[in-house]
Amino acid sequence: METVTRNLAGRSFKLFLRDHTNNLVKAVFGGTVLTGLIQSSSVVILMLMSFVGAGVISFRNALGVLLGSNLGTTVDSWFYATIGFKFNLQNYSLPIIAIAGIIMFFTQRRKKLYDSLYFIFSIGILLLGFGFMKEGAEQLVMKFNLAAYADYNLVFILFIGFILTVIIQSSSATIAIALTALHTHALTFPAAACVIIGSEAGTSIKFLLSSFQGSAEKRMLAWADLIFNLVTVIVSFSLLSWIILFIRNIVGIKDPLVGLVFFQSFINFISILIFLPFVNIFSRWLKKAFFNKKLRGDIAFNKDQPVIPELAAALLLEAGYDILRRVIYFHKKIFNTSVPENANGFFSGLRSFARVHGTTEREYSLIKETEGDILKYYTGLQKDDLVKTDYEKVNYSLTAIRQSIHAAKSVHDIQHNLQAFNASANDFLFRQYGLLQKEWKDFEVQLYVLMEDEDGAGLKAGFENSMKLAASRFQVHTGNIERSLADRELSEIEASTLLNVYQEILSSQKALLRALELLKLNVGKPGS
Repeated sequence: METVTRNLAGRSFKLFLRDHTNNLVKAVFGGTVLTGLIQSSSVVILMLMSFVGAGVISFRNALGVLLGSNLGTTVDSWFYATIGFKFNLQNYSLPIIAIAGIIMFFTQRRKKLYDSLYFIFSIGILLLGFGFMKEGAEQLVMKFNLAAYADYNLVFILFIGFILTVIIQSSSATIAIALTALHTHALTFPAAACVIIGSEAGTSIKFLLSSFQGSAEKRMLAWADLIFNLVTVIVSFSLLSWIILFIRNIVGIKDPLVGLVFFQSFINFISILIFLPFVNIFSRWLKKAFFNKKLRGDIAFNKDQPVIPELAAALLLEAGYDILRRVIYFHKKIFNTSVPENANGFFSGLRSFARVHGTTEREYSLIKETEGDILKYYTGLQKDDLVKTDYEKVNYSLTAIRQSIHAAKSVHDIQHNLQAFNASANDFLFRQYGLLQKEWKDFEVQLYVLMEDEDGAGLKAGFENSMKLAASRFQVHTGNIERSLADRELSEIEASTLLNVYQEILSSQKALLRALELLKLNVGKPGS
């Protein structure tokens, strides 16, 4: 249904979230509608990661969509409670599947008609799935005797709902079990409600576990989802008896199945009302917790996010800046410029001795891994799906990413030489290490100035001047090395090694400047 709905709606569907998230209330509504339509909060969260990562949606509004998605997931529960126990769903689903499938076979070239039939076919599959779920839940109720726990403390029943959802990885299936148990009188209404409450937290565990190796956006949204649902659990369980009285006496719902589904929707609605006033504070806290690591290069590109052509240019631009920042930090580690220039003495030496080594290898591997993730995402794009300007921007961003990776490789290859210079008994080589550190610091300052500059004409001149300065420094170093070789301050091998080091540093500096120039002048700034 997700795939065919996208095909039927086209661009308007893909941009639905973006166009309905310019304020918090619309974001909640958009999340509710979209999740109710495709019945997959995981898909909605993956789409949110794309939007947030590309700078198209603010994280604050993404939280609103996430809140709405929790309410949207209750749509199938309403369908199950109102229809699933009153009709034999297989009797309706199989003819729908058969008729739609046969006509689809003859209409593959008529795209709109084919997609419309595909949608009907999906509804048939959905009905069949609900029928299987009902039968499976009835069998499970008989094998997993919930009635045996009916007299237990409600906290224990809640925990059963949580564990059951974690094990079967589907809150919908847990709710189907609870509805079936209530329908067969295996559980009382309060006990079934506690199973529902437990499933609210259980459904977050799967996404939380899968987010550990993902991007910061994925981790933030996973933790936000867990916190939302934990608050829902605490509030709904604390007010359980009052909510049940409200459903029975004020709303006047007498059907226990409808009442249980109303309970599920109501507690999610209450959670939205509780969180809305605090979304700004919550958003800032999460960003502080996860995004402070960005400059240290701990954020991975999420290669598994949905490929949405309209967002590809913005997403890869953000990835280009992220890779560039990570490579700049990688250079800082290579040149060890975080150590103060006057770091002499016993305690400074002790800190240097105790410093964790080998981190540059891990960092280099992560940078290369991220490049592979970006390329994997890029291969999912089709040229025909991109407008010309977006296609050009995507390729500029990819070229910039390759330049950044080349810069990292250049200094990675000379790291052992730099360490040898720092430990050398040759005074000339030892002085070169300090000079290399100082020149990298100066170059890093130039990069950050160019990164913050928004003046187009000034930027172009700035890049040209930086290129010329890097080239002139290389010429100066070449002359110094030749003179030192003539004066026998350096051996032939030492001179060759030092010349190669300066050549690789020049190559790295040019690559970083080209990468930043492509991103700034040919693509734009993040979120543009």
